[in-house]
Amino acid sequence: MAASTNISPLELSIVIPSFNDEEILLLCLESIYQDKKISNYRIIVIDNGSKLPLSAKIKNKFPGVIWLRNKKNTGFASAINQGIINNPAQFYTVLNSDTILEKDCLSRLIEFLKNNPEAAACGPMIRSPQGIIQPSCRRFPSFFIILASRRSVLSRFFPLNRFSRRYLLSNWDHLNLRRVNWIAGTCMVIRAKAWDKIGQFSEDYFMYCEDADWCLRAKEKGWKIYYLPNVSLVHSLRGNNPGLKLILEHHKSMLIFLLRLGLKNFLKLLKNTFKESLGQSKIKTCAKNRAQK
Repeated sequence: MAASTNISPLELSIVIPSFNDEEILLLCLESIYQDKKISNYRIIVIDNGSKLPLSAKIKNKFPGVIWLRNKKNTGFASAINQGIINNPAQFYTVLNSDTILEKDCLSRLIEFLKNNPEAAACGPMIRSPQGIIQPSCRRFPSFFIILASRRSVLSRFFPLNRFSRRYLLSNWDHLNLRRVNWIAGTCMVIRAKAWDKIGQFSEDYFMYCEDADWCLRAKEKGWKIYYLPNVSLVHSLRGNNPGLKLILEHHKSMLIFLLRLGLKNFLKLLKNTFKESLGQSKIKTCAKNRAQK
């Protein structure tokens, strides 16, 4: 059930799930407090079944944070819902603990939502510590994404395959503002009015695809999702070399998403995939013929 936000005096609630990551969580919290343009906000950290509870040291350093602890790891979607339900605000930030926000990140994302009432959510450019842009906005998953997602075998051995590039929008330089299908839950700022209308993250997903699922439901209700390249953060991507368990969890979530689409929408996405691929092939053939003349 979504939290009611009609009379909330709080502008922003920031929810951060945490799991065995106190050192990087500290850096994340420090970066939030660097944004002086936001003041009326609350940070909620969900310790999601870490082997060791978060120490008194980090709690004493950030006394204004609300610290919640679960006995077991309930999953990313569940932790976000847990943080939002009792902390209503005008806007919500879903944030990974392994991120470092850059200058005025959250305040600028909020400003964008205030100026664009049709937007349900927006997200920033996400870069690695080495400065490489990470694919944080994508097309909705389709059949081929089971084979071509970032964690798939095909992408690992053939990273330039056309299915992966289409899904990850790899042919776009990510340097201009764009309306997109969905943005990654690494960092999302969500309008509370939209959250109330669309509903919370689906807890059918333990990890992965809860963000795509929510954005799809937003689209179905007429809302828009945006990517902002002039706002950024650094993501350490601690799951860059995931174990078998996480890879299986990722593919499980993809299957749940595709089943949720239903046969009608699934066939529609499949048809659009073939149409676009055929269109790109025709463009390349025409260009090749012109070059030969």
